[in-house]
Amino acid sequence: MEIIKRDGKRETFDPSKVSHAIKAAFNAVGKAYNPEVYDLALQEIKDYIYEYEEIDVETIQDIVESAIYALGEKSVSSAYSNYRQHRSDIRKKVEEKEKFIKVYSESYNNADATV
Repeated sequence: MEIIKRDGKRETFDPSKVSHAIKAAFNAVGKAYNPEVYDLALQEIKDYIYEYEEIDVETIQDIVESAIYALGEKSVSSAYSNYRQHRSDIRKKVEEKEKFIKVYSESYNNADATV
């Protein structure tokens, strides 16, 4: 079973990454890990792949967040969501910097390079 990464590359699905992310969210709020969340998320991921034949990272994260919330772990769901947003913000900043560097390095007169 493969997943589609953000960059479009395909990678073998690794359920331990889902487990790690869920455990990290529980740890972030100081709560004991609830393995039912992992079981529910994993089943929903498998169901999604069965129906659509493929899945991307963002959809996996949406499913995990929904599973956490569905089992009443609202503070954990919030921590997971906040972490996702933080990582998204970092990716955007990196993309902006990479774009600037590309424009700067390709400009004839580097003093004129703007993004």
